[in-house]
Amino acid sequence: MFISSTNRQQQWMKLIGVFWFITICCANVVAVSPTININTIDRTSSSLYRYAVIHDIIEHEQQCADTHYCVYHGMSKGIFITLLANTYLDHFINGTPLADNFIKLRHNGDLYDESLPLDKYIQYDINDHCSPYQNQLLSVNMSFPGNIAYVASNTFKYFRNDGFMKNEDTVIQNIVSHYITREEKRAEIEQAIRDTIIQNKRASTGALLQICIPKELINSCVYISESVGTPVVWRSCSRPLLWFNQPYDDYPDTQMIFEAYQNNDFNTVERYLPYDITEMQARIRLDASLFSQPGKIQIYAYHTLGNDVCTQLYNKLQGIITEK
Repeated sequence: MFISSTNRQQQWMKLIGVFWFITICCANVVAVSPTININTIDRTSSSLYRYAVIHDIIEHEQQCADTHYCVYHGMSKGIFITLLANTYLDHFINGTPLADNFIKLRHNGDLYDESLPLDKYIQYDINDHCSPYQNQLLSVNMSFPGNIAYVASNTFKYFRNDGFMKNEDTVIQNIVSHYITREEKRAEIEQAIRDTIIQNKRASTGALLQICIPKELINSCVYISESVGTPVVWRSCSRPLLWFNQPYDDYPDTQMIFEAYQNNDFNTVERYLPYDITEMQARIRLDASLFSQPGKIQIYAYHTLGNDVCTQLYNKLQGIITEK
């Protein structure tokens, strides 16, 4: 989004819309220089940091615009801390390398590790609140202020206002038990994760993930969706929209929609989209070949945890694992 459009008026309207959204959502309005570096800001100063995030997000989109599409996922800090633990445990146990632009979203047992093509995988009755889709799919917006009118699916809302973590103990136990077999070790690691979450309640925002997917892979792991992951039945220009009566072949190419959206070509998107463009969502199928380790997918995390929290959690988990 936000980049290299031939329609400059549309581009500026989108930017103005983003800053309007941020302004009405933030309690404290703080002016930020366009050249600000988020690394120089105290992450716990959430009002300032929330504005600075915008600049890094746009910068990353611009840097990879020729090769990647960017999508966005928001979460509570409790979930983010648990995913950090998942990333570190995978590193300690499996030797998976760490990277600044990657976080492990699922352990290997929950990643999709079959060969079914995406067009055969997608079903009209998909519900990503239910197994197995709950683990295999990730809900994303195609821009960080996406779904402004639909708060339950608005990415930036989850970053701006830290939410609660559903089934916290179940999520933590699922991750830890995948890596650790000794019961006493599992209990110690689970408690370390819970303690980190409790100790960081002062961080007033959740976390925002910017996921950059290579353009040549977008059709194999991403599809445009409605809420709960239901695939969109695209509108045909030549005939009326017939819900649930159109075959899969009526879907336009996912990359075509992303390319048009990235370049602010709203006419192309709205020609097929059966609802307002501001409500558009997508789902990523978390394929093991792409999301098991850094390399193919870039994931940038924004949060207001203290800069030392990640290091402390890493050291704490390493100490427990290496302890005899």
